[in-house]
Amino acid sequence: KGYESLAGKGGKVLILNSKHDLDAVRGIRNLSFASIKNAPMAQVTDLLSYKYILLPKDSIEILKKKIVKKYN
Repeated sequence: KGYESLAGKGGKVLILNSKHDLDAVRGIRNLSFASIKNAPMAQVTDLLSYKYILLPKDSIEILKKKIVKKYN
């Protein structure tokens, strides 16, 4: 609930979960304007291909660790 307003803005939404959630995948795949992906599997091209990115706080931490690991 709440994603409907994003669809009206004409952009695609990427939802980054911190772990695999089959219920979320099943629910999101019915929305033509949204995709869901696990944060550990996210690539730069994924992030640049979407107008909006929704992610919980724990997904942010995963992405931070991934970036630090790559550049340190």
